[in-house]
Amino acid sequence: MKPNILFLLIDSLRANKCHGDKKSSIIPNIDSLIQQGVYFNQAISATDGTFTSLGSILTSLLPFKTHISWFHNHSKATKFFDFLKNNGYHTYATVPNMPFFSNLTTNFDDKDITDGKPYLNLYQGAGEMIVQRISNTIKEPWIYFIHAMDLHGNELPQKEFNDEHYGSDDYERRLSSLDAWIGKILEKIDKEKTLIVLTADHGEHIHDLVMHPEYIPSVHKIFKNGARFVPDFLSPIGLKLFVAIRTMASKIRMRRYRQELNEDEMRTLIQRGEGTLYDEVLRVPLIFSGYGITSHKIIPQQVRHIDIFPTIMDLLNLPLGEVDGNSLLPHFNNEKIDELPAYIENVSSIEQSQGNTIGVRMSTYKYYRARKNLKENVTLFDLINDPDEKNNIANSNPDIVKNMEKILVGFTNSALSESTKKLSRDEKRRSIKNRMRLDVTSYETDSD
Repeated sequence: MKPNILFLLIDSLRANKCHGDKKSSIIPNIDSLIQQGVYFNQAISATDGTFTSLGSILTSLLPFKTHISWFHNHSKATKFFDFLKNNGYHTYATVPNMPFFSNLTTNFDDKDITDGKPYLNLYQGAGEMIVQRISNTIKEPWIYFIHAMDLHGNELPQKEFNDEHYGSDDYERRLSSLDAWIGKILEKIDKEKTLIVLTADHGEHIHDLVMHPEYIPSVHKIFKNGARFVPDFLSPIGLKLFVAIRTMASKIRMRRYRQELNEDEMRTLIQRGEGTLYDEVLRVPLIFSGYGITSHKIIPQQVRHIDIFPTIMDLLNLPLGEVDGNSLLPHFNNEKIDELPAYIENVSSIEQSQGNTIGVRMSTYKYYRARKNLKENVTLFDLINDPDEKNNIANSNPDIVKNMEKILVGFTNSALSESTKKLSRDEKRRSIKNRMRLDVTSYETDSD
């Protein structure tokens, strides 16, 4: 029997707001998935941005190998969905109306591209779409990919959850609201024959939505309403314009905040992609529950986004091609496996194809620096003695920096080696084409 797969990705969900003593939300359904499954409490995203992060999750490749960015190479992210479809799975999705997700789901059997342009929260109708699809139109075996936007964007918690009982801030109250819909979705599936995977693309710095430098409801409303009348092929242009306006407004707000807020308060307002890689934006929840999960475990060992699909394939007993990730199934069976370093990088800006900061995270230390200059923005944190990452100890620990840089260079050199091999193949093809062209020219000349 092939199990069904519910792949639930919650945009911007931080690990410490999903499990542990730092959460104040009321999330009984996520709690239940953890209590009945395997929870990795040190799962690390490859990047702090959605599309690059999803690129790594859905290909099990490091982000600088996929070359997926804001506007490029989105079709590469279909790799595992295509593989599952070729192995008899029906593919379904409920995702935001954005070019990345439209490209991702091109070959799906059916999908709901939510009409919020770009975001439609579960409580605004996306949740009901999911419940109706599972109840009425889905064919087994299936994989259902859901990308929930309820924690992200300019929407305050729905009215009934906008209360301190459901969380100490907007973020946690929205999580409480989202969890209620997760419960409604889980009611419609058979957990014994469905593998449930819950994770996030990345975390987030901010808790208080109204304080967010990008919180500009009037602009969001204009673009949200205007998008209904814009053809799909113009969506990337509209997105660029929206991001440009939002960025400009954010810079104005940040100048004011720097005069009013202390250092800790300012840290919560850091924008992803600005050159920092704190755990707030990299450490995400990872839950496996349902089919194939026979006991409850909390796994403290560091794992990576790129390990998710190799684990799914291992559970399904399906072969896997060449990837950067490794199956986590040995953890389910109480087998000891070595902890591996996690490559990390900033999300790219609109103007850039790659982010400006790269690094390595281990459970002991985190190291990052500027992508193009190993002497710029050099940062080292001792995660054991300084889990909140308050003290940059790079200057006083050159040996550790040197060792972490070796690991980082190992990642990038591996990619360079693969690129060189590919270039070599391309050069060979060009050489053959050139010879063919010369042969044809010579033949035509002789004929004349």
